[in-house]
Amino acid sequence: MRGDYPWNADAIGIPVFLYGMFVFPITLFFLVRGLRHYRADVFLFTWGSGHFLHILLWTLLAVCPVALGSIGMLIDSFEGRHYWVTAFFLLHCYCLLILRASIVTHASSSTDV
Repeated sequence: MRGDYPWNADAIGIPVFLYGMFVFPITLFFLVRGLRHYRADVFLFTWGSGHFLHILLWTLLAVCPVALGSIGMLIDSFEGRHYWVTAFFLLHCYCLLILRASIVTHASSSTDV
């Protein structure tokens, strides 16, 4: 009624469905794996020296589907003046960086992958 979405399509259902089908399961996987290897003294943008492909895979998983989806939702919610959703996705991106850094640090320091 306010003109935010087109009258002929369900414009909000598509991003919510895509987030629920792709981004959310990968985020849960990051949560489980990252909390198993969590360290409090890890640098957010760390890049390990060993297991290059393993670290690259985790970084690509964090950046491509999860971070881009979360940043898109963050920008969209900010433009729509839904500031509580903006705060949630800002926290989501920060937690994703922490979990990715924990996984990468563990992969660099361990001999098993």
